[in-house]
Amino acid sequence: MDDFVNYGKFIIQRYDKYVPNWFTINEPQYCNWQYSSYPAGAIYPSYGVGPGLKARFLCGHYTLLAHAKLAKWYHTEFKGRGRISFKNSGNYFEPMSNSPADLAATKRTYEFVLGWFGGPWTDGDYPQSMKDTLGDILPKFTKKEKAIIKGSCDFFAIDAYTAFYVGELKGGMEACTSNSSNPNFPECTTQTSVAKDGFGIGPAADNGASWLKSTPVGIRKFLSDITKELFPSVPDVMVTEFGEFPEYPPRMTSVH
Repeated sequence: MDDFVNYGKFIIQRYDKYVPNWFTINEPQYCNWQYSSYPAGAIYPSYGVGPGLKARFLCGHYTLLAHAKLAKWYHTEFKGRGRISFKNSGNYFEPMSNSPADLAATKRTYEFVLGWFGGPWTDGDYPQSMKDTLGDILPKFTKKEKAIIKGSCDFFAIDAYTAFYVGELKGGMEACTSNSSNPNFPECTTQTSVAKDGFGIGPAADNGASWLKSTPVGIRKFLSDITKELFPSVPDVMVTEFGEFPEYPPRMTSVH
């Protein structure tokens, strides 16, 4: 972590007069799909924890702290000229229905994607749902660390590409949250690109990125959720990545 902060200082000191908006981290949610499954010791140092849940949340913990420490230095010591934040990776989540269970699942999905790194816009800590579900797997911030994290972003940056329907997990959420061996743990919700009526959430994408459905309407709803529901304290939002991957018909195998 200290190495990252020192590297950031080195870069900022030399280029701050040219850069109005700094991004300390690109998509910290990468901890989900890299540290959780990539071969430990081959792709990244294992540090004795290897792939899996523990590595996944240690990664997120120290990534957020590294950002916060660099941001604090930027404003309090260096007195930077610009603004500083990090780029989130996230998508719009549409409840599968208006049922209480599907609405709760949607809220929870947001908490495990954006809320995980939402401390800068809340109290500097993790959502209660994450703490309740993960217990000792989730590292704890000290009071001092929470104070550093809170307010460490000057704006909200989001790489928002597509949208998904979210619903209650079969068997119920509680059966999953109480069983860490459940394949859907710890999120314990379902995500799909196909609605109950069989229609896709948007035009299909190329097989090379089959998840990337074209959902431009979702981005407007997503921005509304971010500023009105998830993080009302956010002063402004920068959409830092957005786009689609049009299908190549000869490779298509499904209308979805």
